[in-house]
Amino acid sequence: MANSLPEICSQENLNSYTNLIHDDDHDHVRGYHRAGIKRTLSLENHHERDRFNNYLEYLLTILGYAAGFGSVWRFPYLVYKNGGGVFLIPYLIMLFLIGIPSFYFETALGQMLQKSPPQCFEKTHKKFKGLGIFPLLTTFSMSTYYNLILGYSFYFLYESFTSPLPWTAPKDSPVPWNSDYFYKEVLQFSSSISEIGHIIWPLLFCYILSQVIVYLCIQKGVAVSGRVAMITATSPYILLFLLLIRGMFLPGSWQGIKWLFMPDWSKLSQLRVWVDATNQAIFQVSTGGGVLVLFGSYRPISQEIKRSAYLIPLFTVLCGFLASMAIFSFMGYMSHITNIPIDQIPLRGPDLAFIVFPAVLTKMPFSNLLAIVFFITMIFLGIDTQFAFMDGLAGTLEDELNGDGIVILSHRIPMKWVRALVCGAVSLFGFLYCTQAGFYFLDLVDTYGVGFNLFMGLFIEVFFFTWIEKWDVIEEKVKLYIQDPTPQIFIFLLHYSVPFFTAAMGLLSLYLQITRIFDQTWWCTLLGWTITLYPYYIVYYFYSRYKGIPYEQDEVKSPIINQNMVSTKALLQEMHEV
Repeated sequence: MANSLPEICSQENLNSYTNLIHDDDHDHVRGYHRAGIKRTLSLENHHERDRFNNYLEYLLTILGYAAGFGSVWRFPYLVYKNGGGVFLIPYLIMLFLIGIPSFYFETALGQMLQKSPPQCFEKTHKKFKGLGIFPLLTTFSMSTYYNLILGYSFYFLYESFTSPLPWTAPKDSPVPWNSDYFYKEVLQFSSSISEIGHIIWPLLFCYILSQVIVYLCIQKGVAVSGRVAMITATSPYILLFLLLIRGMFLPGSWQGIKWLFMPDWSKLSQLRVWVDATNQAIFQVSTGGGVLVLFGSYRPISQEIKRSAYLIPLFTVLCGFLASMAIFSFMGYMSHITNIPIDQIPLRGPDLAFIVFPAVLTKMPFSNLLAIVFFITMIFLGIDTQFAFMDGLAGTLEDELNGDGIVILSHRIPMKWVRALVCGAVSLFGFLYCTQAGFYFLDLVDTYGVGFNLFMGLFIEVFFFTWIEKWDVIEEKVKLYIQDPTPQIFIFLLHYSVPFFTAAMGLLSLYLQITRIFDQTWWCTLLGWTITLYPYYIVYYFYSRYKGIPYEQDEVKSPIINQNMVSTKALLQEMHEV
């Protein structure tokens, strides 16, 4: 047996044992008895953690989460607006300086600690737990209105079976698109946020329908939602590729693609281009919301991280360009048949997805079929992101409950119904979003609840674990379990580049938020700043409640690395001696 120690301590065998002993809160392994080399291992107060079934499911889940609606209506517009192909230069630079290292950081944090964001911070001291809840509150805000856009997509998919398509522009219309259909018929837009009006029941039905579908995807955790992502994360790009092929054979399509990539080198000297590139580099990899940390905790603790940190951000770039080429091939066709310059066509946000692009389809043969394909693509893009949001919120709650569910009136509610409650809580916002003022509330929550707080969430995570708790704490685990240390360039960027740029973007977002006059009503301003500030109250609440607990007496001590690493090695050594 003496010669078998290297075999026992091989990476393959080490992985199998460390996956059993990864939980830092349960350092005491009991119940193993001597019978040859067999051991029965159990952990006190331990619940079995969700796992992705394989690496491909993880990859596609994260890719679907990161892509989202922005691939269709944000990325193409930014490339077009900021100098065409020239925008790639600042964008890829910022992706390297911020996006890739922050993706590595969040994945490593969750994977090495095998915890949700709040518990990652709680492991240092209970008073810091609110810092981990902070990004999830931003995710909750995003999930409420993201589900509304998903509901719009379901509504338009249903209408795509109507012939002729109901959004076809009137013959006497000065423009070839029908804005009135979206704003007046679908949204029944009121004149201000103060005029809430009545509930638009078809939209509310679509809003709730999308949440029901999301719940069916996440009710059993990532083991099921990962399988769903095999379809939902790949199908949009197959469909976008088919739309691109169709678009390239339309007259004027190459003119549209030329507009997309036409380089304007003067843009590189404009600060706004670099701000947009920095903003997109963070949004493109979806860091700062806590979801990547939780999904990292669902990976085996010994799985490599560096490859994922390169692959997923670069895949999102390629997917964004596929969507951009598909969109602009059709925009070139629109410009060709209407003689309207491309720079005068609305190319951003909901106007592109729900007004202009559907209008292009009405000018083509098989318009109903193409509309069905497009809105199925939109649904797949949106549902991946939405069930990642919901998985992030429900998975965190599951960690807090230790997988046991909750007790209501002496009855234990299992976790699948707790997940239903989380989805139901988001569905309640539909009664506000699906009113005549719903689009105003979407803009309000997006303005006050996401921009500044998303940047600050990422800043807090990175600054805390690189400057306050020190990255060495996590790095020791990376070296032990993966045996592939964090690249020194990543460590440098996480200490300096990521905190600087996220803080700068956060302050810029705060400035724009302060200077923007959203509405003249006092309650609207009060509501907006309440949405912005309530996560900071949560941080203050936990800090003030637990700050009196001496650091060394907290039940989860710092540094985070403790006896479990020693226990792992000791167990392997004991098995060798037997």
